[in-house]
Amino acid sequence: MPTVMPTPIPTILPPTVPPIKSLDTGTQLVWSLQGGDGQLAVNNTLRGEDAILIMASVNDPKIPLAAIYVKGGEDYTVYGIGDGQYVLYDMIGTDWNDSKRSFTHTSEYARFNKTLNYYSTATESKVYWVTLSRVGLGDTQSQPVNMADMPAI
Repeated sequence: MPTVMPTPIPTILPPTVPPIKSLDTGTQLVWSLQGGDGQLAVNNTLRGEDAILIMASVNDPKIPLAAIYVKGGEDYTVYGIGDGQYVLYDMIGTDWNDSKRSFTHTSEYARFNKTLNYYSTATESKVYWVTLSRVGLGDTQSQPVNMADMPAI
């Protein structure tokens, strides 16, 4: 009687998926604001997607003065914003790439329509609130921009 040898089944391992990288909320990627009493309160309602908020001067909107990381589903308040007029941008995505200073998977580059006008007096200072959400669902109007039109961080 012939001997039957079982055919070995090759072991197939699932592909190795690199971990998704995220920074801590509040990480300052750029900070060259001169200080002041203004604040920017950010609510990132996009669970699963992180955001970079970039502030630039109205006079030179391609030069970032501040770039702050906010994880999906988290809030953060930026303090120390001096008097002046600023343009606000956001970059939304997943899997932060330190060497490229951008997300591996970016779902949005946008510029907020409203200029942020910060001013302080002896008794008050300006605070802006921004809620990041899917297009059409947030409390702040923005428009998509090309990556090339974003301030480089």
